[in-house]
Order: sequence, then C-alpha cells, then structure tokens
Amino acid sequence: MVLKINNIIKSIFHGINCIRKMIITIVSVFVIFGLLVGVISWFFLHDLYQESRREEYRILSNINEGTFRKLSNTEIYDDKDQLISEINATDFSYAKLNEISPLIQEGYIAVEDTRFKEHNGIDIIGITRAAIAYVKNRGHITQGGSTITQQVVKNTLLSQERTLSRKAVEILLAFDIEKKFTKADIMEFYLNSCYYGNGCYGVKSACRYYFGKTPMQVNPAEAALIIGMSNNPNNVNPVASKRLATKKRNQVLKKLLSSNVISKEEYSIARNTQIEAKQIERTKKTVTTYQSSYALHCATITLMKQEGFSFQYTFESKKEQNEYQTRYEEAYKTTSAKIKAGGYKIYTSLDATAQKQLQHSIDYVLDKVSTKKQSNGKYLLQSAAISIDNKTGYVNAIVGGRGEADEYNRAFLSTRQSGSAIKPLIDYGPAFDTGEYYPSYQMDDKKIENGPKNAEGVYKGTVSLRYAIKDSINTVAYRLLQTIGVKKGLSYLDKMKFSSLSYLDNYNSAIAIGGFTKGVHVTDMGQGYAAIANDGVMRERTCIKRIEHVVNGTIYENKGEEIRIYSSGAAYMLTDCMKEVFAQGGTGYGLKPKNQICAGKTGTTNSLRDGWFCGYNIDRTCVVWVGNDDNTIVQKNFGAMYAGKIWSDYMHRAGGGRKDFHVPKTISYRYVDDKGFHTTVKTDKSDLFIIKKVKIAKKQAMNWSLEKEKQTAEKALRELEDYSIQSLTDYLMGYKKIRNKAQDAIAAISDKEAQKPYLARLNQKIKALEDETKNWSDMDLSIAEYKAQKEKEKQKTLLKRQKIQNQKNKIKSEVAKCQQYITMIKDIDSYSDTVETLLTKAWNSLQSISDASEKERMSLRYESARKHVEKLKAKMENDYEG
Repeated sequence: MVLKINNIIKSIFHGINCIRKMIITIVSVFVIFGLLVGVISWFFLHDLYQESRREEYRILSNINEGTFRKLSNTEIYDDKDQLISEINATDFSYAKLNEISPLIQEGYIAVEDTRFKEHNGIDIIGITRAAIAYVKNRGHITQGGSTITQQVVKNTLLSQERTLSRKAVEILLAFDIEKKFTKADIMEFYLNSCYYGNGCYGVKSACRYYFGKTPMQVNPAEAALIIGMSNNPNNVNPVASKRLATKKRNQVLKKLLSSNVISKEEYSIARNTQIEAKQIERTKKTVTTYQSSYALHCATITLMKQEGFSFQYTFESKKEQNEYQTRYEEAYKTTSAKIKAGGYKIYTSLDATAQKQLQHSIDYVLDKVSTKKQSNGKYLLQSAAISIDNKTGYVNAIVGGRGEADEYNRAFLSTRQSGSAIKPLIDYGPAFDTGEYYPSYQMDDKKIENGPKNAEGVYKGTVSLRYAIKDSINTVAYRLLQTIGVKKGLSYLDKMKFSSLSYLDNYNSAIAIGGFTKGVHVTDMGQGYAAIANDGVMRERTCIKRIEHVVNGTIYENKGEEIRIYSSGAAYMLTDCMKEVFAQGGTGYGLKPKNQICAGKTGTTNSLRDGWFCGYNIDRTCVVWVGNDDNTIVQKNFGAMYAGKIWSDYMHRAGGGRKDFHVPKTISYRYVDDKGFHTTVKTDKSDLFIIKKVKIAKKQAMNWSLEKEKQTAEKALRELEDYSIQSLTDYLMGYKKIRNKAQDAIAAISDKEAQKPYLARLNQKIKALEDETKNWSDMDLSIAEYKAQKEKEKQKTLLKRQKIQNQKNKIKSEVAKCQQYITMIKDIDSYSDTVETLLTKAWNSLQSISDASEKERMSLRYESARKHVEKLKAKMENDYEG
C-alpha cells in the first residue's frame, strides 16, 4: 500500500516536472520571438526616427511666426528664370484670434481635437486609433489621428501624402511647434490656414465670401457650416452642394450641442436655418496668360503624382471611368488650390521668344482669314498650338487662342477630333512595331461597306503603307487598325497618357481615323509626335523643370523620366514616311519650310470642323489645331490648310532643322519585289525594314508565295483526279508522269500543315487507280517490281531527310536557347546579380552550338549583350558615386 502511494506521488511529481519544462520551453520561445521582433522593430524605427529628425530640423530651422501668417504669391518663371506671372487666385485675409468668434474656436476643438487645450501637440488616443486602423488595413494609412497642431503643420509645412515618414515628421514638428508657440497662437494659425473652397483661404476670407460677415459676426449655423466645410472644401460647401453642406452642418451642430458649445435653443434655430451663399468675390484677380495657366496645370499634375495619386488613361467600364474622374477632380482641385494659396516658385522651360513666335504665327495667318467675333468678344475662328524642344523634351511654347490670352487655354483644356493626324500614333506606329508591317507593305484601298470613305470618294486599289500615309488614305488606316486590334492601338495612347480617352473607345473602330468619343488635347498630340521624333521614346517633361516652396525648399526636380512607346525602328519608319507628306502629291505639299528637313501629318475631320498639322524637324516638334469655338464648320474644303500654314510659318521663324534625322542601327534598306515584299533578289526598288524583324517580313512574303504554291498543287492534283488507266502503257507512261507532277506540286507547298489535305486527296486517287490494275495479270510483276523499287528509294530519301532535319532542329534549339538569354539581358535596364547570371548562361549556351556559322553569328549578339551589361554596371557605379 505504501509502495503504491509512493508510485502515485512519483507520477504526480513527474507530471508536474514535465508541465514545468513545457511552460519554460513555451515562455523561452515567446521571449526569443519577442526579442527578435523588438530588434527588427528597433532597427526599422531607429532609421525612421533619424531620417524624420533630420527632415524636421531642416523645416524647423526655416520657420517663424510669419510662416503661418501669409505665404507669398506663387511665382512662375521662364527658362531663363525670368518672372512670367504671379498667381494670386485665392482670397486671403489674415484674422487675429480676437477677431474670430468663440463659436468657431470652441467648435473646432469639439469637432476636431477635444483635448487640444491639454495635450502637448500629440493626442496619444488618436494616434493609437490610427495605428490600429493602419494594422487592420495592412499597412495603408486610412486615419490621421491628427490634432489641430498637427493639422497646422500639415496644412502649412508638409505635403498631403500619407506615408509613415511624413507622419513621423508631422508628429515631431507638432511637439516643437507647441514649445515655440502658445495654444492661442496655434489656434490662430490653424484658422488662417484652412481652405474653404472657391478660392477662400482662412476663416476671414470664407466668412466674407459665403456670408458677407466678419468671423466675429457669425451665428451658430454659420459657424457650424464653416467648421464642416474645411474637411472637404471643394464638395461640401454651399456653392458646390447645398444638400451636402446642410447635411454636414447639421452633423457639426449636433457635436456642438453635445459639447455644450451651443444651447438646445441655439441648436434648434440653427438646424432650421436655410443655407444661402452670398459669394462676395474678392476685387483682385490674377491676370492669366497661356503660359501661366499651362504651368499651373502641369505643376498641379506633378504634385498630384508626387503625393501618390494614381493616374489612369483607359477604362473598362463607365462606372470605372466615373469613379476615377471623381477621384481625379477632387485631387486636382485640392492640389491646384494649394499651389494658388502661395509659397511656391515654379521654374519652367517656357521660352519667351518661342512663345511670341508661335502666337504671332497663329495671329498672322488667321487674321487674314477671319476677324469675326462671338458675343463674348472672342474670335470665332480659333487655334491652339504647342512647341516642344526635341533636344530636351520640354515644352518651350504653348498658345491657347488668338490675340491676348484669355482664361480658356484651348491647348490643354479643349478636346477636339483629331482627324487623320492620329493615324501615325494609333495605326501605323503600332503596326510597324509588330514587324509584320513596313512601309512597302501593300493593302487594298477600296470601298468599305458601312465604313469610312476617302476624301473625294476616290479609291486607288492596292497601295503601300508609305503611300497611304503620304496621301492620308482612310480605308487603309481603318483596315490596318482592324487587323492589329483596336485595343492594341489604344494601348499606345494609354502609354502616351492621352487624358481624354473614354471607355467607349475600347471598341470604337472610328478612332483609326480620329473619331474619338471625346476628342484629344493638343498637348497630348504634341507629346505623341515628340516621342516619334525622339526615336520612339516619350520624355515626361511637360514644362516643369523644378518646383520650390518657401519653407520646404526644392520639393520637385524633373529627372526626365522616359517611356518607350515605339521601337526606334518603327519610329524611324514613321518619320521617313511622313517626310513624303511634303512631297508632290502629299497632303502637306508646299508647307515644308525652306532648307529644313521635316516630317509631318495633316488632319481634317470629315465634318470640316477641325484642322490639324503635326510635324517636326530634328530640333523641335510643333502641333497646331484650328477650328471654330462653337464647333461649327470652318470652311468648305479648307482641309488642314490653316493649321499647316501656321505650322510652316512658326517652324520657319524658329529656324533649325538643317540636319537629317538619325537612322537607328535597327533599320536596314532591303530590296522589295513588285508586291512590296522583302526579297534577296536585286530589284530596282528598296525600302526600310527593322533588322531584327526581317524574318517576320519574310514570313509575309512566304504567305503570299504559299497561296501560289497551293494554286499550282490544286491544278496538278485535279489533272490527276480526272485521269483514268486503260492499259499498261497508260499506267507506266502517262499515269506516272501526271502522278509525279502532282506529287512534286504538293511537295513544293512550303507549309506542312497546308500540304495535308492535298496529300490525302493524292493518296486516295492513287489507291483508286491502282485498285483498277489489280486484275491485270499481264502486268502484276512489272507493277510489283516498280513499286518495290520506288518504296526503297522513298525510304532512303525519307531517312536522309530526317537525318538532316534532326541536325537542323538540334542547331535551331541550341541557337534559340542562347538567343533567349541574350533577349532577357537586353530587356533589363539596371545592373544586378541576375543580369550577370544570365550573361554566364548565354556564354555556356553559345559554347554548346554545334554549327560553326551559327556559333559565329550568335557570338556577335553575345558580344552586344556583354557590352550592354558593362554599360549597366558602369551606370550603376556612376550613380553610386554621384
């Protein structure tokens, strides 16, 4: 019994010991895991803290009380740093705190920051709430947790981007701002830094504009409206939407009541008060020029991108496009208003001389055509144009209309149908890029049922793409886009960031000749043609070189981002074809400036409402649109005449263009036959081909040849099918001759798949004929011997062919493997271990090629890839040293 009790006690202690060890193990794991997480977090937060501290010190060292009082007007400078314009588009009047009603002050505290009077700049509860939301949303900041002090920092000193580093700087600055200024100062700064929509910055300006009162005179309803507006000023204001403004005001009133800022009686009266916005405008407005309006637009887009706005250019549905448009308009209004509020210096590439020349060319040409004016005093016949420096990619001149600048800059605000001017961008450029099409490629110019018509209703039969561009043939461009696909063509405009595309254009075949749902912008057309002139590469430069802020210093500097639109070969093909637009018979004949080498394209809508000329020389690109402001017909048969004359006059005044365009190494002149196909036979005609894609061009020629081979086989096979055997002589002589002829014709078909139906018919006929001769005893022996000999020869030939084909397949596989690695290397644009690994694999593949000539050929390609890697490595080292 005692022994049994001892065993039980031992078992209990053993169990307790096991549990203890297990607990120690679990605790140890958690401790180690916690330490690991702590170390990683410390390194991450330490770096974030150090970086944020440096940024905070830089900003803090540049601020004083004046920073929060009134920013200087935003200034725009030209390419020589000469002031073009000052923007004073906002209404601002600074109000001291004793000039602002306690209703507004206490109301903001109740709604925005209930612990404002107690905290030291940071609300820990608010930050905790924002941190929890950050974790829940997988690293996306959805709540700010900002105090009024933080909002002063954000409104005045920082960008609106939502990142951890910006938030960290905001928190650090909030601490120091609270040390440097009193709570009353901070509340005063806050009420003067809020934006209230319609160009109203600061509570004093907002009260004057909406109520015709001072901030001290507002009643509870008006105070609540002011407080509610500042969170979403562009949409929730009584001018934009009385419904939304009333809803928001009532929400604020409810908060003011619960916080004892107003009484129940005041709440009841305020809630039943109808909103009326007096809209008392300020007296001073900025004088707008085409240069300043475009620079402001480009600066807005630039800062939107910098602050994380995701731009989109093509859409799958109406819903997707509408949702995007709402996001875009809100972000655009907010960013534009922020720039207009002051404190920015916008440095541009705009050239005063080029601007005067372009404006003069428009006025000079159109003043001779029409001086008729509209009821608003503006000319009816209008024009817009853009000039781009091809050496830098920057816009150097932009004109939005005739005469003195008005606020409507047609160059980037107006959308008009492009007519044939779009063809190189959406039809011919994408087609040339495939390698399946090239200038000498021929297509049918004939009437299309329910499709577009040619000018004057003239059709010219089979023509080359080169001729179709020169003569601006609609049917060819339309058929070409149908062949490559509307979506493929549209994808090129998406890459070029055409900003007026509609979801309806996804299946809109009419865009091949310029029939867009909404039209296009002059600025977008300019960027597109400049990309062709720049070897197919678009440089995202607009006119903005850099942007500075009075507190934050240089906040943006253009690094010249580049996007490959067309291959260099395709771009040069377009240029070479568009040179002929100026030749006799071309739509731009007589427009080329003297002693200049130019390429260009006309564009006229079928309705005669819009005329375009888009062209360039080696130095600059210029795009010109002409049309009536009310979209009525300009003049019967005017074509692109006026736009072309403006373009020609400007290009002449601007000068340059003496040198020819650079021919890329990817381009080669090859002989072509009378069908426009590449041929190795010397002919009296030659044209451009992309070297890497000559094989594709050859395939096109082979397809045409295949049709001829099939026709020949069909003819020979039918002759055999009509033949019958009557005697041994027929069998041994006539039959053999006709059969061999059919066999040879079928064997000549270069495509094995295409051979199959002909072979089936051949074998069926041979079997039928030989079945007829089985009962002919006098020739059984000769037939058997003949067949045996032929079968032996056939097997021998097949064996030989198979051996040769196997060797070819082996070599082909070896070459393809090497080429695959080389292609992957060429597609990489930055140096890394990966590119070195690919280079080694390419070398090993090269050594395994068994054919000497192929090995020598691939050695040249490998050497090119190796040099590419060396350049990437050198670039990385230079960037590192820089």
